[in-house]
Amino acid sequence: MKHIANRRINRLLSLARKEKDERLAKRYVSLARKIAMRTRTRLGKRKYLFCPRCNAPLKPGKVRLVRGVRKVVCEKCGYVRNIPYKA
Repeated sequence: MKHIANRRINRLLSLARKEKDERLAKRYVSLARKIAMRTRTRLGKRKYLFCPRCNAPLKPGKVRLVRGVRKVVCEKCGYVRNIPYKA
């Protein structure tokens, strides 16, 4: 069951990143999050692909590097997402 959920989540998040229409992209992300919650599937590193506040896919834009954390700013709502990385 979880492998089916993982495939659907991956497909929805890839569609959201390619989508030009912002409303449709947010819908894809919210559906992927609902599937993950319903099936109790962890998103892992995929959770860094979208904004937790507005469900918009995060696109590379304003990025700051601060001591092992990459700070990405959401273009839609201004939320700062902290993404860890190894130097």
